[in-house]
Amino acid sequence: MSASGAAHSRGSLEQVGRDLLSTDAAVAGEMQKLNVRYADTDAVGGHTKSR
Repeated sequence: MSASGAAHSRGSLEQVGRDLLSTDAAVAGEMQKLNVRYADTDAVGGHTKSR
């Protein structure tokens, strides 16, 4: 494997490691940010009234 290929593989492995280390609290925090950002956006899909 070339030096650049090894560096790319290492970078990929480091990214996977960071992803796996994300805690539930970090994920919940990111979801909360989305909830705040899209709080005024109406839900889509489904029927809100009976037919």
